[in-house]
This record gives sequence, structure tokens and C-alpha cells, in this order.
Amino acid sequence: DNPQPFFTLRLKPKFPTLTERDIALAALYAEAPDPFDSENVHCIHFDKGMVLSVETYKGNTLLASSRYKNGIMRQKRRDSDGDGFFELLEEYSAQGVLERISIDMNKNNIFEYYELYQPDQIVVKTWDENEDGIPDIQYTQSHTGIDKVMWKHHYTGKQIVINLREGMPETLLIDNTVFPI
Repeated sequence: DNPQPFFTLRLKPKFPTLTERDIALAALYAEAPDPFDSENVHCIHFDKGMVLSVETYKGNTLLASSRYKNGIMRQKRRDSDGDGFFELLEEYSAQGVLERISIDMNKNNIFEYYELYQPDQIVVKTWDENEDGIPDIQYTQSHTGIDKVMWKHHYTGKQIVINLREGMPETLLIDNTVFPI
């Protein structure tokens, strides 16, 4: 049973000696290649030996920024197209479990799409097309295979619900009137 080191300090050829400053800096900051994309680099910041934040760069472009609390990821922001705007926000529980994903598709700082991950393995996907804070379409996925899609009809204002079983429509509800499919 030989424990693996958390990280190893390597000296670069132009720095033949290790100073106290080098050791202190290594305890606060490290760089690591992205295991999924060799062009990306993770810049890791530590506080008291625990990860405080991780930034992912491709060259000089910041692609992602993660914040940690007590060494556990709590929030991650991503710039999916490298234009400098973070379109995607992931939020995690105190235990590091993904709770919510929010996406700002038109880059106006208002999220139009959400995914809520509930402890009972239910995922609620919500679209707010007109950005008024009221969901326009909501899709609820269950681990049981019984799902539901809900929206308000644009012209009639009636509530529409489609119940699905294993991805196949089962019933249609229009203002609480059931229509078998």
C-alpha cells in the first residue's frame, strides 16, 4: 500500500535550485493539463491545502471558472464558444452534487434554460423563451420512465400536459380534460 502524492513539484531547467518562495507558491498554485483536451490547461488555486478555484484556459482564453468551498466544487461557469461570455452556470450542493444547470443562450445575462436535479432522481428542464421569469415549457424526467411535458398554449392560454411512458406519449391533458393518445 503505497499512497500516491497529491502533486509533485518539478524544477524547470532554468531554475536549478528550490527556494522557500517556490515551495510556498507550489502550495498555493498548480497547473495541470486537461485530461479531455490536451490544448487546455487547468490553473488550480489552493488555500490551506484545499482547492479554492480552478480556471481552464485554452491559450490565453478563459473557458471555465470553478469555485470551491471546503475543497468541494460549488459553482462552475463555462464559456462554451470562447467569446469571453459565460453562457453556462453549474451549481452544486455542499456535498458536491450537481443541483442546477442554467444557460443564457442569447448572452443578455438572463437565463432562458434551466435543469434542476432533485435528490429523488427527477430532472426538471425548464425553458423561459420570453425571459419573463415564468416557465414557458417544462419537461420533467423521472428515473421510472414516466415523464411529463407542460406548457401554456400561446393563443388559447390553456394548460397543455403530455404524459409520457418510456418516451412514448400516453395521455394529453388540455385544461384538465384527458385525451388518450
